Amino acid sequence: MFTPRQIDVGDHVTIVRALANEEGTFGAGHTFMVIDRRLGRDGWLFDLRDHDLNLLLDVSLSDIALVPE
Repeated sequence: MFTPRQIDVGDHVTIVRALANEEGTFGAGHTFMVIDRRLGRDGWLFDLRDHDLNLLLDVSLSDIALVPE
């Protein structure tokens, strides 16, 4: 049986590897909230915001994991 991973706007996620933007690098395990998602050419892309209002844009599904509730 296959259950697809569904991540929606408002969900909390962690990044599974270090990712960088213009302002710096976020280490693996950093927690964000999904503020936008869209289907890109190569799959789903997510825009993320952390509790300090830092943004990480165009993150692929393979780079994030849903935080269990």
